[in-house]
Amino acid sequence: TKGINGSLWQGVTVRQLGYRDKAWQLSMEDLRFQVDWPKLLTGRLAINEVTVRSLHYQRTEPPDDAGNPLKLSFLGLPFVVSIKKAEISELTLTSAEQETRLRQAQLRRARLRGHKLTVTEIGVSTQGVALTVTELTVSLRGKIPLTARIHWQYAKSNLSGQGSIDGTLARLTFNHVLEQPAAVGSTRFS
Repeated sequence: TKGINGSLWQGVTVRQLGYRDKAWQLSMEDLRFQVDWPKLLTGRLAINEVTVRSLHYQRTEPPDDAGNPLKLSFLGLPFVVSIKKAEISELTLTSAEQETRLRQAQLRRARLRGHKLTVTEIGVSTQGVALTVTELTVSLRGKIPLTARIHWQYAKSNLSGQGSIDGTLARLTFNHVLEQPAAVGSTRFS
């Protein structure tokens, strides 16, 4: 951790923050967060705003799950956690096989109560495609069941789509509609 400034009441800025585990590492640059501390007295950790200029997640060892879907098992928190607004300017996910860069990741109104996570809206851009996920509901236990609405748009053309996601991380069902405006021509009949 380097460069901590601010106050818990007004908001804290951390220039660099990192964490390393035997299988992965996480690093952040220019992290800023502001918490609504009085709400903690009502049993709720309310984070008003989180911004990160750069977040990098790197898998340093291959997963040992033999390709099995992710399963979670943890005790639910004894209080509610909410985030009003979060923004990450650049998110990089790296493994031995590939690197994925996402730009302008945004989250609006997330709430974790016990094992249930609900998010009003998540938005992200990558390679000219803007993706928005709304009405996300996830149970953070077992096979991780989830539901959500999705909308995407390709910036370089009029291609876009929308639909829903339902299922678990092991088996998701996508219902999707592709939207592309088509030119309509006219034909003269005599």
